Amino acid sequence: WIVNESMTIDEILQKCGEPQNKEISKQDVFAKNPAGYSTKRGEQVIERWYYKPSSGSLTMMVKIMDGKVTSIERAD
Repeated sequence: WIVNESMTIDEILQKCGEPQNKEISKQDVFAKNPAGYSTKRGEQVIERWYYKPSSGSLTMMVKIMDGKVTSIERAD
């Protein structure tokens, strides 16, 4: 592994370059109010960056939530 979850987006871009594929989505964020009902508190931006270093290697996905790297995993 040349990158890990503790790295910043800029560090990942420096080591790996731009991803071959990038998906960006938004997800509603909910929280319970004092009465116990769920209410929308905002949106969260989720990015999935896909890297495949060579033809024989597995595709890896870097998941970024609100600008922070949250996971790096195989994208099988």
